[in-house]
Amino acid sequence: MRWLWQHGIRWATSRVVDEAKRAATNEFLGDQEEPDEQAEDAPNPVAFLCQTKFLFDAVADELASKRHFEANHLVVCTGKLTGRPVVIVRSQASSPDVPHLVAATVDGHHPRFALTLSEATALNRDIAPATVVMATRVMDGQGHTLRIDGQSPTGSGLIRGSILHSGVTRGGELTDPEHAPQCEDTWSLPLARACGTTGLPLMVAAVVLQPPTELQSKETAALKHQQSLAGKTGVLAGMLFKKRSGLRDLWNENQARWDAAVRVGELAKRLVQASG
Repeated sequence: MRWLWQHGIRWATSRVVDEAKRAATNEFLGDQEEPDEQAEDAPNPVAFLCQTKFLFDAVADELASKRHFEANHLVVCTGKLTGRPVVIVRSQASSPDVPHLVAATVDGHHPRFALTLSEATALNRDIAPATVVMATRVMDGQGHTLRIDGQSPTGSGLIRGSILHSGVTRGGELTDPEHAPQCEDTWSLPLARACGTTGLPLMVAAVVLQPPTELQSKETAALKHQQSLAGKTGVLAGMLFKKRSGLRDLWNENQARWDAAVRVGELAKRLVQASG
């Protein structure tokens, strides 16, 4: 009888443990079902493909419920902007693998459309620093043009125009005032090509942070080229004691970056709101 009693206790105990495990499992699975259902109902995100950390941060600072992670030399931030899902991506590599960046974004997040963001140099003296050029065309200077059909917003600090790939020889239609590009960068053309290959709809924006080459400050350029703290200190000392116009140029450039960050954040919100 004692053996039977002990066996009964073990059986009852095992039943209680099994039921507890089953209940815990069902509760866990039930908790997982709701987010999955919500994920199926949620719209696909808008993607922001950023050339630099500065532009990445300008958009990320506007996000709510954001989450950062890194994978395959990419930095990614997901979150909500005006209540809608957004994914921001940039490369950590000095020479980004653009097709990989676009393919990883498409495969991992299935965005509805993308906005590429680059830092650009003005080609027109009339373009003020911190102006955002919404591309109607992206040009390689050799007669090849990619037309951007998206209906981009306009407003204060936003203009529509052509973007030229940096480093090409300008001739032909590039010298025609009607078709002349507004700015140049190294980001917009390869991104537009990669997005076209994957079929990802896109808009292209270039943030003008540098004036035309002939108007750029030699002092601020020298400061950027210095790698060491001692070198930077020497350039700053020269600005302070010899050529104070360099300090003014440095201040104006930093002011342009602050203004550009605000403008990029506002542009991101407007695009996401308009996307529905």
